[in-house]
Amino acid sequence: MDTVYYANVTPGERYSLTATLRDRDTGEAIVDEQGAPVTGSATFVASERHGTCDVEVPLDARRLGERSVVVFEALSDAGGRELAVHGDLGNTDETTDSGVDGETELPSTGVAHVRDAVDMAGLVPGSEYRLVATLVDATTAQVVETDAGPARAERTFVAAGETETQLMELDLPAPALTGKRLVVFERLLRGDEEVCSHEDLEAQEQTVRACRIATHATTDAAEGEGTPTEGPTRVRDTVDFENLVPGATYHLVAGLFDKGQGRMLADQDGREVTVDHEFTCGAASGSEVVEIPLDASLARGRTLVAFETLTRDGVVVAEHRDANDESQTVSFPTIRTLAHDAGGESKHLAGIGGVGVVDEVSYEGLVPGRTYRLVGELHDRETGEVMEAPGGGKAVFEHEFTPAEGSGAESAEFAVDAGKSSGRAAVAFETLYDGGEVVARHADLSDEAQTVWLASIGTEARDADGGDKEVEADLARVVDTVRYENLEPGVEYELEGTLMERESGEPVRGRDGEPLRRRVAFTPREASGETQVEFELEAGEASGQTLVAFERLTRDGDIVCTHEDLGDEAQSVRVTKAAGGSPLPQTAAGLGCALAMVAGVCLLTSSRASARGARRRRRATRGRRR
Repeated sequence: MDTVYYANVTPGERYSLTATLRDRDTGEAIVDEQGAPVTGSATFVASERHGTCDVEVPLDARRLGERSVVVFEALSDAGGRELAVHGDLGNTDETTDSGVDGETELPSTGVAHVRDAVDMAGLVPGSEYRLVATLVDATTAQVVETDAGPARAERTFVAAGETETQLMELDLPAPALTGKRLVVFERLLRGDEEVCSHEDLEAQEQTVRACRIATHATTDAAEGEGTPTEGPTRVRDTVDFENLVPGATYHLVAGLFDKGQGRMLADQDGREVTVDHEFTCGAASGSEVVEIPLDASLARGRTLVAFETLTRDGVVVAEHRDANDESQTVSFPTIRTLAHDAGGESKHLAGIGGVGVVDEVSYEGLVPGRTYRLVGELHDRETGEVMEAPGGGKAVFEHEFTPAEGSGAESAEFAVDAGKSSGRAAVAFETLYDGGEVVARHADLSDEAQTVWLASIGTEARDADGGDKEVEADLARVVDTVRYENLEPGVEYELEGTLMERESGEPVRGRDGEPLRRRVAFTPREASGETQVEFELEAGEASGQTLVAFERLTRDGDIVCTHEDLGDEAQSVRVTKAAGGSPLPQTAAGLGCALAMVAGVCLLTSSRASARGARRRRRATRGRRR
């Protein structure tokens, strides 16, 4: 009779066990008188995942002689498919095992079923005995403790003969045993007197291993590029294992649990994304790397947890399926950005001084409670280079945050030297780090949402009548054409122009002694265009001077940009002397004399009219010559 201990079968399913006898020394099958192998079989319907089944092997013991035999067993399902085998010529039948294959591995989840077959000899038939089996940690030599107390089993029996075999069973919570090497100690008592014991921490036939696996998953993020959002990618799961059987072949089945959806990740056809990794362990402890390929589009914005199941010969020996384990968790974050000015929500910024650019970063697929680092750079769209910050350095920021939820938004601010970048389009780049690993990046020079525009103006001053760079002092008009870029269409701006004397650097003043300024309000229809500011000089004002038109653009009273360069020829005109060879007097005394005489007033008026007529005639003549 061969008592077979099985584990991890499906309750309610039908199974078959076949037992074959082999010579321990030669490994050859034991045959009957007709030369056929000596076998036995049994069929059973499993009531639980773990249990026992007796297989009777008919045998004429006289054919064995002095040979020792070993029973080989095979387990098959109802369809005849072989599920597991046990064939160990070194088995002494005094083995503590955890499954049909006779190996000494315990699962890491659920209930660990330890079976200890104890052979006894020298018993007194008819006497009552008590057999005690205790599970001991081989490393600490301490009795294993569970919530129910010491891991111990007892059985009382009356010896039927001098020899007997008793099966001791211990059902224990597997998580309490994970990663331990355990030894079963036995004591046989008759009454209160110990008859014999078997307590050896190094006895392999009494040892079971509680397998353990732990995993650490990472994404296939390319250096500096972040996790891809399209195309193929992969999750690398490093699996550390303990207490496996050296030389044995195992399978690691890895899948990805979608934490947000609460189910395993599936592909476009609805099939779970899994991979089966086979390996032969060279030592009881070590590690294996399992790579799980997938389409990045399936994982975009998701938080995934790597689940691993370790099997041997189809029997589960360890699992690691903890949805809350951060080391098993990877994220495929996505980030989107919206850049605008620091004062509001406009994407059209001033082109002068230090300007703040706020970058609002929306994210999905982060791990709540984990700290991330957001690094931003402000790039010139035309050159791709990082822009300058006020006072030197680069327009960059770093911002750490710990999200409370997987999705949300964070804001950070750049400072950019707008004076050096006026007229440019600035694009915000962001890179998201988890520790030192890039997990997401948004860097698209063409993305309008990431872009802000820095205003600029440029001017060209000319004679309003002749269009050249010279004006005459006897009632001249100067037109300054102002070209603008990157203004916000539909918003009112105001241009304030001031005529400056290049030599003195002071503004030209009118007869009232005030600087000669003009203001023009306008509302651009498009971001770029032009408008004009016109100045009028009366007789003698700034005669013989080079004048420079300074322009200042404002919005709601705030300066947007300026163009104020005394050396800029485009902004400059030359004022020739008034007709008659010298400028008319502008002193208070001269004005007093003129006003004191009615006839003088008439003469002045007549003279001014004549001067205008002469000016027009001269210009007409110049025009015909040209």
